[in-house]
Amino acid sequence: MDYRQRHIDSMDCRESHIDSVDYRQKHMDSLDYRQKHIDAMDYRNIDSMDYRNIDSMEYRQSHIDSETLTQWIIDSVDYRQKHIDSLDYRQKHIDAMDYRNIDSMDYRNIDSMEYRQRVTLTPWIIERVTLTQWITDRNT
Repeated sequence: MDYRQRHIDSMDCRESHIDSVDYRQKHMDSLDYRQKHIDAMDYRNIDSMDYRNIDSMEYRQSHIDSETLTQWIIDSVDYRQKHIDSLDYRQKHIDAMDYRNIDSMDYRNIDSMEYRQRVTLTPWIIERVTLTQWITDRNT
């Protein structure tokens, strides 16, 4: 019976040893998992964050610069369009001034001057006619 008991105790010891080895293996697996997690976090925190923070910020800055440039181009095009509209307005003004200066001034200067000349001559003619009438009346 002693032999059997020892065998049972030995089996229990072996069983507890196996359990201990299983526990240790689980612990080692857990440490491996933790190390992988640490490595992954290092990858995420160092490499990935560097990539995210440096390259991504440079990309964002270039995007902001691109948007600024795009806005500047849009503003420049708007300014040029306003300048073109202004030139069109100036051309219309010049055309209107040409109309006023050539046609209208010709009309004003020629016709009006003729009218003024007539108005200026009219009193002289009236005076002459009056003088002629007076002379005629006097001689009769």
